[in-house]
Amino acid sequence: MRHCRLLVRLLVFSLSLGLAACSTPGQGMTAAPEPVLEVPTAQTLVAAKVKDPNASFFDVAARRRQLAGDLPPRVRASLPPRTGCSTTAAPTPPTGAMEIPRRYLAPPPGRGPLNPEQAKRAGPYWQLEDFVAEASTRYGAYGDPAVASCLLATLDAWARAETLLNYDPKAWSQSWFTVEWTTTSAALAVSIIRAEPSLDQDSLQRVTAWLDRVARKQLSHTAVMGGSQNNHAYWRGLMATSTAIVAADDELFRQGLALFATGIEHIAEDGSFPLEMQRGELAVHYQNFAIMPLMATAELARRQGIDLYRYSANGRTLQNAAGFLLSALDDPAVVRKHQSMAQDEVPPEDLSWMEWAALRWHDPRLARHLTHPMFHRRLGGGITALVAGTTPSH
Repeated sequence: MRHCRLLVRLLVFSLSLGLAACSTPGQGMTAAPEPVLEVPTAQTLVAAKVKDPNASFFDVAARRRQLAGDLPPRVRASLPPRTGCSTTAAPTPPTGAMEIPRRYLAPPPGRGPLNPEQAKRAGPYWQLEDFVAEASTRYGAYGDPAVASCLLATLDAWARAETLLNYDPKAWSQSWFTVEWTTTSAALAVSIIRAEPSLDQDSLQRVTAWLDRVARKQLSHTAVMGGSQNNHAYWRGLMATSTAIVAADDELFRQGLALFATGIEHIAEDGSFPLEMQRGELAVHYQNFAIMPLMATAELARRQGIDLYRYSANGRTLQNAAGFLLSALDDPAVVRKHQSMAQDEVPPEDLSWMEWAALRWHDPRLARHLTHPMFHRRLGGGITALVAGTTPSH
């Protein structure tokens, strides 16, 4: 009898494997193979290396094959136009020192009125972020070599001009922040096109060396800026990780992973980030803003064989921070023990990271926010077009 029960269990197990292999995460879409992942610890992160400089935050070739088939309506609606490099004009590299004033006219905490001069002076950098995010999404979706070359030529012009290197972080802290965001956008875009065989290799080398130099200089100012341990530390981590991969810089890669680990260490028992909870009416906004780069870093590391989603500190993981945010979006009372002010709404595009979350965690609350195509210029562009529905939740 025991022998028969064992045979039945083996049969059920075999059938479950077969069903798992045949299941698909989205209508008409086949899941990409899951990588073999290392569960990291603080000890292993300090020895991590870039395994594949051509690996973006998704499998570009596999995704392109998926997009050629039957698509769920939301994914189909997310696809960019096929023609042209970008709807945004290629921006001319700014000259002179970066002198970008603060975003808010009032000091923290809280928001207060926005500084119109900040948007004016940061405009060229935001334009580059939009340009590279659109162009890389088009290349990722359709594989047109001309789009990849157009994107690379634009970044090469900025590299030759040595943009993003001339600023005083103490006098113009917003310039320092802008460098981390624009560098991230550029590095993520390069990660998508890097394996295109027709690219000019001298140009590619110049761009990746420039990004590496920019990222290293930005990180070198951390002590001068008092450590900067809020969400900006996690954005610096994404900048370092994305740049390190395309530049094949192991040391910079480890710096990026260390900043991710710092973010996980900051998560409180209830999943909140204490420093972000101090931001007045923007506490929920900045909880979300802190999660964004951590999610993108985890996806990049995953393609290098490291499962940062399972990295824990104090018994908490990134999922705890995301869970707190989802609860706060559903019920503002969740934040009241930290912050008495009524909370501003989070911009819908800032929830683009939930496309990744839906692939990694089973949480029905995510679906309420994933009702339209997602695009974010600092998270790789068209996130819905490039990743939605590619792998089953686990």
